Amino acid sequence: MSDALDQLPDAIVSQIAAHDYGVTFSITRSYGEWDIPLEDQDDLRCDVVLGEQGTVESESHSSQVYLWPVTIGFRKKFGPSATDPTTGRISNAAIDQCKGILKETIDLLWGSRRPSDLDSAVLMRMENVMPFSRKHLANNRQYTGLFTAIYRLTVEN
Repeated sequence: MSDALDQLPDAIVSQIAAHDYGVTFSITRSYGEWDIPLEDQDDLRCDVVLGEQGTVESESHSSQVYLWPVTIGFRKKFGPSATDPTTGRISNAAIDQCKGILKETIDLLWGSRRPSDLDSAVLMRMENVMPFSRKHLANNRQYTGLFTAIYRLTVEN
């Protein structure tokens, strides 16, 4: 089971990495340590995280169907260059750019519905869309935005 499930976030990483966003960022499959503050400033990161729990159904004697969540999160720690000099806060433009990349990723995945490297997976729906975390902005000067994509993965026995 884990091999088939591990292929899902790996395929999503490949799909996101192949898209031209017009900006560079690092992307990796991880285990979603969202609340740990980033150390590096001004680097945008994308984490693709297989959900902790999903459901398994038997489609037939020869295959199983997994309904499994994958959370995609973007994080960026802002340095002094992103500060609005009039307010002392992170500039709206800096936060809006990150939110735009999050939305572009939602549109990318929803538009294709299937990861390019895994034909047995189909995107069913999006849940828990969080365009930004006020807590992370205030406490860590860090953008965190994420969403969960629910995939249907058919695995032959």
